[in-house]
This record gives sequence, C-alpha cells and structure tokens, in this order.
Amino acid sequence: MTERGREVLLAAAIVTLAVAGLLLEATVAEQRVPLATERAAAFVDGATYCPPLSGVDGVTEEIAVASLTGGPASVSLNEGEMGRRLDSGPLSLDAGVAEQAEVVLAHGQPVAASASITSTKRARGRAAAGCSKSAAGRWFFPSGTSAIGYDERLLIFNPFPDEAVVSISFVTPTGERVKSALSDVAVPAGQAKEVRVNSFITPHARLGAVVSAVRGRVVAWKTVFAAPKRGIEGVDATLGATAARDTWYFPEGAVGKDVVEELVVLNPSRRTAIVTISLAAGSEAARPPGLVNLSVPPLSLRVVSLPRSAPRAATGETVGVSAIVGSSNGVGVVAERRISYKARSREGVTSELGATTASGSWLLLPAGRAGRADALTILNPSGRNARVAITFRRPAGSPLAPEALQAVSIGAGFRVKIPVLRWTKGLPVAIAVDASALVVAERSSYSKDPADASDLMGVPVPIEVRP
Repeated sequence: MTERGREVLLAAAIVTLAVAGLLLEATVAEQRVPLATERAAAFVDGATYCPPLSGVDGVTEEIAVASLTGGPASVSLNEGEMGRRLDSGPLSLDAGVAEQAEVVLAHGQPVAASASITSTKRARGRAAAGCSKSAAGRWFFPSGTSAIGYDERLLIFNPFPDEAVVSISFVTPTGERVKSALSDVAVPAGQAKEVRVNSFITPHARLGAVVSAVRGRVVAWKTVFAAPKRGIEGVDATLGATAARDTWYFPEGAVGKDVVEELVVLNPSRRTAIVTISLAAGSEAARPPGLVNLSVPPLSLRVVSLPRSAPRAATGETVGVSAIVGSSNGVGVVAERRISYKARSREGVTSELGATTASGSWLLLPAGRAGRADALTILNPSGRNARVAITFRRPAGSPLAPEALQAVSIGAGFRVKIPVLRWTKGLPVAIAVDASALVVAERSSYSKDPADASDLMGVPVPIEVRP
C-alpha cells in the first residue's frame, strides 16, 4: 500500500485492501496469516472473521467495521496490531498483507464487519459478504455453479491453533455429488485455503456446496466470478450458513422484464422438505399457487424462478418484492437468493443468503461502493404494523437522523424500499434501524465502474446490547 494510501486510510471510513490477488498456480492454495511471530494464530474470543482476499487476478477487497451500539470501541485488525478508536461510523483499518483471513479484534463495544470485493479484470464486478463471529463444523452454500464462463471459489479459514480437516461435497437438483479429492482437505492452523470448484466437478448450471469439518471448526465464504460469453458479467459473494432452518427472509428482490430473481433451496437432510414461498410488495402480499407446497428431495436443491409466479410480473413492469421461504413439515432447509439485472439503469448479479430471524433493531454496513444507488429494504413479516426510525452513522461527525425517516410506516406483511444515497452520498456510512415490531432489513447498492449490483443482509442487534 502506498504512503498516500496510508494517509487516506487514517481519514477514510472504510479500508481498501489495495493489493491485487495473485493468480494461484495450485488449485487449492494456502494463505498464511502473518503475525508478530511464526506461531499459528490462536482463536480469540470475541473476534470477527472476514474473508481472505481471493487469488483471482485483479481482485481487491475493502473491510468496514462499525459498533453495534454506536458507542466507542478500540478495534484492530489481526493480533498484535495497535488498536484504533471506533466511534459512531465505520472505521478505517490497515490490513497490512491482503492474502489472509482478516481477524477483527474489538474491545469496549461489540462490532459488526463486512467485506466488499471488487474485480477489475476477467470478470468485472462488485460484491459484498458478511464477516463471521464464530467458526462452525458445517457451512452451506445453496446457489453456485461450475458452468463454463463462471469461476466459483470456496474460501475456508481455520482460526484455531490446531490443524483442521474438511470435506467438500456438492448438491445438484438431482442429488449429491461427492469427490474423493475433496474428502480430506487440510486447513493448517491460522491459515486459509481457496478451493476452485470448477477444477473438481464437471459443468453444472446449478450447484450447491457443503463444507463439513472432519476435524476442528472453520469459517467459509463463497465467491463466484461470472464472465460468460452469453450472459451477465459480475461478481457475487456470501458468507455460508451454518445450519438449516425452517424460515428464511429476503427483504430485497425484484421481478420484471429486465430482472430475474431465483430462490435456491437446499435440503441437506435425508427427508423430503416441503416449502412454501410467500411474496410481499409495498401494499400487496400473496402466496401464488405455484409457490405453495414445493417438495425438495433429500440431499438435493430446488431452484424457483419468481417471474413465473410473481404478481404483475407478466406485464413487464419491474416490481419490488420480498420473499419468505418456509418449511411446513419440520425439515430444515437453507435458502439463497440470486438476482440478475440487465437494464440500462442497472446490470450485474447478486447472491445473498436469507436472514433467519426478525428483530426490532438492525445495523446495516455498506453493500460495496454505491456510486449510483444505495437503498435500504425493510420487510415486516409480523402480524402488526411497524414504525421504523433510521439513523445514519457517518465516518466523521455525529449521527444523522433525518426527520423524514423517523416514523416510516410498514404495514403488517408488507415491505418498504428507501433510497438513501442522498444521505450516504456514496460514502461508507453504517445505517441503524429501530422498529416497533420485529422486521428484517437488507441493504443494496449499485456502481457503474465496474457495473454491478451488490446486496448485504443486515446484522440483528441483540436486545442486551441495544443503546
């Protein structure tokens, strides 16, 4: 990083890890976490883990960190670095070396963090992924692909002082695919590994993945670089899910002539799951017949394209819709949304796992660089009307609470989408949402250079730490 970059880093509210990833010669690449000494990184209680920079050429990464409460904290990136004061807005952190899993350490207040990824070469685009506060034994990724023109990477980090071993299996609409070469993948202590999916399985347009720890626990993310000869170019990224659930919420979404939304439902169990998808707009909610009681066989996935069933989509009008995926027979599933945009005003791809809980308080970090659009979508799945107050936590200065956004009404079962670029101005601003009912919040952005859309689910703020 240049000296000028370091000066900007001290004043900016988000850190750009301006170190391009190196093209890895090996299919499964090791990435060492640099520390003050050569010992393995020890697991740190209260740490937050952000994805390592991908080995794809031309990729850079940004990390945003914000206090869940808005109160001050001392934050550092990786063990041994000097802490910096975190106030209301997101904080800049010097990541040092980019090819690593970034470990955010906070003292004083709990924090949330996210990573924004930019690709400027073969697959141009932007994406955002959440960081994780915990490691787990299993990670699920319903929506992926090994089709020609797509490059999917699984990033796996072991934060513990002992070696971890994982197996990786794939899931298609017709069943599970197991590859012996991925049955015993070692992840050394304190290091990350990147697995290039396309090198291990034949082309599949729809391909889920499951990372299972044979020994130890890990953190896992997925990134897909899309550069098909015929199709939409872009990048999508997401933190995996650690467990199957009965309900998944997706506040953001749209259907129409120039947009295609798909919900991919993965069933990791050995029993058939029965799911129903409910849709909600600003003043309309429905369960279209084609989305009721859908069966998802064991160890398989089902792809549901919303334009075929969404209200008013047949007219060609672009309609904003939220979705709720619910299992009705007690068999848990994992659900991920994929959206493809191909319009003059917006183009690109996004992919995001659903939220598994509704909350009265949310913190939303930037969903990447928002040069053209920055919006907040709130779904009210509860049985009563909600009033919502929105506060912008800026990188410099006091929080901003616009009068027009202090009593936003959302009817029971409906959603609202609020453009916020006039307040965020494309800067890395965190957004706090406080509601009178249990709601779900998500943030979306769009940039023109490179042209791509990105979504990022909000972080529910626990009751015990709310201001």
